[in-house]
Amino acid sequence: MTTHRKNSGASNVRRLPEADNVHEALLCAEAAMDEECLRVEVPVRDVAPFAWLKDQTKGNRRYWRDRPERDASTVELAGVGLALSTFDAEVARNHLSRLGPRAQLHLLGRFEGGVLYTLPRVEVGVDANGGFLALNAHSVCETVRLQQRQEGPREEEWIQRVNDALDAIQSGRLSKVVLARHQTIQTKRDALEILDTLRRHEPSAYAFAAEFGETTFLGASPERLFRRESDKLRSDALAGTRRRGKSATEDAELARELLGCEKERREQKAVSDAVQARFLELCSETHCDAAPKVRQQAFVQHLHSLVSGRLRDEIGDAKILETLHPTPAVAGTPREAAREWILREEGERGHYAAPIGRMSMNETECAVALRCGTHRPGTFQLHIGAGIVQGSKPAFEWRELERKSDALMRSLDVQSASEHAPLQARAS
Repeated sequence: MTTHRKNSGASNVRRLPEADNVHEALLCAEAAMDEECLRVEVPVRDVAPFAWLKDQTKGNRRYWRDRPERDASTVELAGVGLALSTFDAEVARNHLSRLGPRAQLHLLGRFEGGVLYTLPRVEVGVDANGGFLALNAHSVCETVRLQQRQEGPREEEWIQRVNDALDAIQSGRLSKVVLARHQTIQTKRDALEILDTLRRHEPSAYAFAAEFGETTFLGASPERLFRRESDKLRSDALAGTRRRGKSATEDAELARELLGCEKERREQKAVSDAVQARFLELCSETHCDAAPKVRQQAFVQHLHSLVSGRLRDEIGDAKILETLHPTPAVAGTPREAAREWILREEGERGHYAAPIGRMSMNETECAVALRCGTHRPGTFQLHIGAGIVQGSKPAFEWRELERKSDALMRSLDVQSASEHAPLQARAS
């Protein structure tokens, strides 16, 4: 049985009558839970998942909000505690198959490979059927710790790294490689305060948070890795960046410049071709937009193409994740050569640019963890990347990094908040 086969139901799931609010629903669920029950679901009339999450005890909080789509309902999930935590895809899938169609696992991958599947002990959400609360029985829980990445590189080291990458491209070892920078700022803000600001500034992006003790990985990413609905698969080919204009005229001019830039078109085509090639490994039929369009976010805009297909019968979510990650947009081409180059030159990236999302038996929504950072008490580390191809200019690529960093800092109101300052400035 693969994850895109519908499940007939779960005998160990109890569904209770609708409650007026989350507090009432939790009391009812706790009263109904016993040793024979794996999950209790309660429809809730009045529910606001993120507001509820902010009131919960820190330690193991989870949050996910879909990127809004015209042709699909937006799923929002908040959870606290752990009922399931495992890196074993088969264990996760088998447990999920016993919980019914409404149950969702949270996915958190690593750039280097591997995915953590978690199920909150208590979850509050909104899906196509409305608001709900669910209480899940305890199962397998593996211990996980998040690590903060080393600061940098600074400008001189970055320029040298870009030149090294261009040498590898010139020699034919690489066609493209994506380099990353990690910048740490001071902040007095709680992790969920930062996420709330990102959610409001980027309403058209995915929003996510995964908390492990005092450390939280969070962000608001515009980029989909894939969406699976039964046997239908979709993905984005996203690359190239320009800032948003200060006026409608400047905005349109920057979009035209992006569409007309040979280097950016070449980079986006490399991403599109690679995603299509991966789809051929998974799907019996595929389709891709003939030409890219400009996708606009709050502070930046990108070139974008939609790739879609119909999955072959034997393909499940674990295989999709393994096949599609990492994309050329976050690693480079050839994929394995680029990934090895990144590991050798940068070290491990951890959760930055890795898969993150939600998974149910009938559908899975998975983003690429971009526009993100790692929060610890007193600090927030931003993770930012830039694609290097033939013709890239080191100084320009540094400025592109600075634009992305500035956009994220504006989203966090860093420039107008005196409690925020780069760590390197603090030492001076």
